Amino acid sequence: MQPQAQFAALAESAEFIPVTQWPHKYPTQSAWRALIFAADTRKTRKGTIPGNGLIEAGVIRRVGRRVLVNPPRFFVWVDAGGSQKMSPSKSARRALAKAEE
Repeated sequence: MQPQAQFAALAESAEFIPVTQWPHKYPTQSAWRALIFAADTRKTRKGTIPGNGLIEAGVIRRVGRRVLVNPPRFFVWVDAGGSQKMSPSKSARRALAKAEE
């Protein structure tokens, strides 16, 4: 089943929960904060940075200041490749460079 078809099949399951009530160990609330920040397309002085696809996949929904998450859709999003566009952090790049030496 294609990821788009999986997203459409899950459209009927509107089981949204607050991020603070996420029942799984990962992602943590801090990781959720980073994922939610990266969900929107944003402009910087270096250009436009595309979002990570959480909004398009229907994983998160904003209601005022509260952000709600759909767990089944999140795991489909992860299986479909998740946020492959995000680059590793500076410390992760340093660790990779050290490991290659």
